[in-house]
Amino acid sequence: MRYSIAVLLVLMASPAIAATWTPDQPSICNTRGTTNDIASCHVQRTKVWDVRLNDAYRAVTAMLQQMQNPKQLAILKHAEHLWLDYRTANCGFYADGQGTISEILYADCMRRMTQDRAIELQQAGPQ
Repeated sequence: MRYSIAVLLVLMASPAIAATWTPDQPSICNTRGTTNDIASCHVQRTKVWDVRLNDAYRAVTAMLQQMQNPKQLAILKHAEHLWLDYRTANCGFYADGQGTISEILYADCMRRMTQDRAIELQQAGPQ
């Protein structure tokens, strides 16, 4: 247990951990001209955040494996599956709305939720 805490403290003190990702500003996509342009921008930003999310997830799982913490690793994997299901259902609510605004609301929901989870995992891990 002491070894795990020591490893965690060393990882948290590294310069890479201090550099956390900055969330997108709400206006990053909303200044585009058309509904399709705005939604496409959010889709592209979601792809960027999805790469970061996957990197952060891999880093946290590697850290937990290195710390030999299979219980917490199993909890993380389970939580990630549940989170993916929740993101799909939650953003699906917006996708099913009326009018073209639903396309923007859905894409923005996917971006925001992916971004938030990426930042959360990045802060939990050694990155």
